[in-house]
Parts: sequence; C-alpha cells; structure tokens
Amino acid sequence: MIQDRNRLYDFLLPWINRSWRRAYSRVEYHGLENIPKNAAVIFSPNHANTLMDAMAVLSLDNRRKVFVARADIFRKPAAARLLSFLKIMPIHRIRDGVESLRENDQVFDLSVRALLEQVPFCILPEGTHRPRHGLLPLKKGIARIALEAGRQAGDSLPVCIVPVGLEYEDYFRYRSRLLVNIGKPIVVQDFIKELGDSDPARQMHALLQRLERAMRELIICVPDEGDYDAIWDRANALYGENPADTLFLRKNRLQSLVDQVAEGPLAEARSLNAWRKRYGILTQSLAEPTGPAALSGQFLWLLLTFLIFAISTILMLPALLVTAGIRSRMKDRAWLNSVRFVCYTLLHPLLLTGTVLALSAAFPWWTCLFLFLWGLGAPGIVYDWWNVFCKAFSDTKALLKRQKK
Repeated sequence: MIQDRNRLYDFLLPWINRSWRRAYSRVEYHGLENIPKNAAVIFSPNHANTLMDAMAVLSLDNRRKVFVARADIFRKPAAARLLSFLKIMPIHRIRDGVESLRENDQVFDLSVRALLEQVPFCILPEGTHRPRHGLLPLKKGIARIALEAGRQAGDSLPVCIVPVGLEYEDYFRYRSRLLVNIGKPIVVQDFIKELGDSDPARQMHALLQRLERAMRELIICVPDEGDYDAIWDRANALYGENPADTLFLRKNRLQSLVDQVAEGPLAEARSLNAWRKRYGILTQSLAEPTGPAALSGQFLWLLLTFLIFAISTILMLPALLVTAGIRSRMKDRAWLNSVRFVCYTLLHPLLLTGTVLALSAAFPWWTCLFLFLWGLGAPGIVYDWWNVFCKAFSDTKALLKRQKK
C-alpha cells in the first residue's frame, strides 16, 4: 500500500526536507503544537505555489505522509512510478472527464485506509494553485475523506483536519521568506456530533465552511476584485519593514492594513501601483525610502562580496542554464521556484560533480574538493546576493523618483 514504510524513502526524507528549507532564506513555523498526536491527521494547506506547498507540509517533521495530486501529471509511466514512490496518488477533476471521476473512489478509500493507520494525509482543498494572497472555494474531496474516516474510526481514533496557512513573502523569488501557520485542529467526530442527524451533503457543506473560515484566519486575504495589486502595494507601503518582526506578526499587521486600504478610497493605492509598475520598482521598496547612506553601505557590501558571487555563479552555471531553458518554455510562472528547487536539489550536485572532475585535470585534489563543497552551497549564495542587488537597485530608483516627484 502507498502508506507502507519504505526504507529508501525514510532515508531520503530528512535530506529532502533540509534541501527544501534552503530554498528560502527563512522558514518560520507557527502553531506546531496544534498538530495532534495519536490521531489521524489530515493537513489542509492553501495552494499558492505548486510543489512548494506540499513540500512545506512534508517539512513539518520527518514522518512519511500521503498526498494527492492532479491526475494528468501521472500520464507518463516513469512519472507515475516516481510519484507513487513519493507517496502521491492521482485525483481526477471534472476537466479530466466525468467518467474519470469514478476512479477517485479507489483513491478516497486508500486515503481513508492510510488515515486509519495514522499515516498523515495531505490534500490541497482548493484543487488548483494561484499565486495570490487569498483563498479559492474549497472542493468537497477533503470533506468526503474526513467524514468517511471519522465514521469508520468511531470513538477509537480521533480524525482531525489541521488547517495550514502558507504565507509566502514572494511567490516567484527564490530564497525569499515563508510563514507556515498551523491552525487549531477540527475533530471530525466532534463535528459530526454537533450537527446531529443530518444528511451527508449538509455535513459536507458545513465542514467545508468551517474549514474555509479556519484557513482564512491563517493567511493574508486580499480582495480579488480588480484592485488586488493596488491594495497589496498600498498595504506594503504603509507597513514598512521591521527586522524585529516575526513573520507571524508581519502577516497579522499586513492583514490589518489590507482591510484598512480595501475599506477606504482607492485612488491613492491605484496611483502608487501605477507608479511602481511604470518604473519597475519592487513591492519591497514601497515603504520608507532607504537613505543614501544605507544604500551606499549595501552597494559597498555587494562590491566586496562580488568575487564570492561570481565564483558561486560559475560553479552552478550548468544548473542555472538548465533552469533558464525550462523557464523560457514555462507558461505558468508559479512553477518557477518548484523547478528551481528540483534542479538545485537533484540536478545541480550531479552537474557540479562533472564540473569539478573536469577541473581536476588542472587543479590538485584538495582544491577540487574545496570547490565541490563550496558549490553545494552556491545556490543560496547566488540568490541571496542577487536579491540584495535587486532590492538595492529598486530602492535607488524609488529614492530618485520620489526626489524628482
């Protein structure tokens, strides 16, 4: 069965989790104490950043977990075998054809079986990803699985839905920051008792409503109307950046500012958004302008560390070229960081080995070993340096445009 223990999987899991965390400059977990023990656990995260969302749930601990993913990525046999090894099962959507939905019955049965064996299960209930601060309507699959598992478990094993809010600082920038916000569990058996004798459809609808409310409290929700970008820009400009803030506190303050901006006149927010886009200024530069002295310090740091950046770039150049080639064919930018993570975790070490072996013809072994170890950390060095450069360049443009205005 897909939930059964696999020695290779168990051996690789800690390394995969550590590699995933290196895709971010900072990952903050809030509410880990809300994950129940001695219970069947269903993790329910929002779906904003493709594969990285599932990886965030996987990284909560080093226990194996069962996932479901859209069925179309299982079409190739090699992909299907790999996904099965990763304990991911296919789930069909209406767009795959009405007939294919019947195959979901077996997937739901396997999901319930995994839960009853206390193997954590994760489903992204929105059903599709969207790189925005908000939540799409939830699909009924998670409620169906949870209610059936609750009925089968009875009073012998609590079945709990754990809402998870993933709040990304930036959906497309590698090595940004991420808040993994874990909410209070919903005990399915208690929920069933609260509703009393009601039909399954009503139970399912009520459970989805409760789960949606719980998930919305864990993330920033920006109104989806046409002024989404303007509201988000204005909220960031009002918030500023306080290095002492935790990501949890940042999330709460930004939500308060989003609500404040959305309820008031939007003319100033629209003007700010148009100004930012016209000059290519980053959202992070909208707060209090960085002064000339601070900018000079940033550019001096960039100059002093440029050689380290350049050597790191050379060491990971083959992987950078591969990701650039994939990116040029990519229609959905939300997959960008997932592609980077896979390439830098799996492909980069192999390409780096080839590069260092080629250099061994001209350099002593200890130099090659040093370069290999350096190269393993190169993605973090390259993207951290580049992110500082982009922010400093954007801050400079913002300062000059404000002075001119």
